[in-house]
Amino acid sequence: MEQRRPFYVFIIVFGTPKMFSLLAPAIPKATCRKGRPIPEFNYRLEETMAHQSTLQYTVGRIGIASLFIVSGILKAASFSDTAAWMSSSGLPFASALLVATLALEIGGGFALAAGIRTRMVAVAFAAFLVPATLLFHQFWAVSGEASAEQLNHFLKNFALLGAMLVLAATASPQQK
Repeated sequence: MEQRRPFYVFIIVFGTPKMFSLLAPAIPKATCRKGRPIPEFNYRLEETMAHQSTLQYTVGRIGIASLFIVSGILKAASFSDTAAWMSSSGLPFASALLVATLALEIGGGFALAAGIRTRMVAVAFAAFLVPATLLFHQFWAVSGEASAEQLNHFLKNFALLGAMLVLAATASPQQK
């Protein structure tokens, strides 16, 4: 009796199409009893995995963008208070910079969510996050509970900076 080789289907839960292309040679191809590949099945497996990666990328991008959109809307709702807080931090032209911040957070957030110019928007957000984080979330300059709160905001912005760098590096060709 001929012993049949086990057939494995790997579903990559988290990954990108580029990662799939690196792993594709390691994934066994579906074969019939005589050892010939089943092209239609193998094609659909690759297509499904690529679609899954695209879906995860899109959902992740929308999740990140939602943080910027909500933040921008909240800043716009209390424009004068936010501008006064920015001025008290020693920032000149606080109102003009707040308008630019709102344009980036709301406009860039929607562009990021829609996948429009993803790489350019991600680079703009990364460039914005560095000075904003260092200027407004100085956990080392305050003490007590305020220090813990500012450290939390600092780390959140640092994580967002990392996410923007990943988005800038992995934007798919139609989203560059």
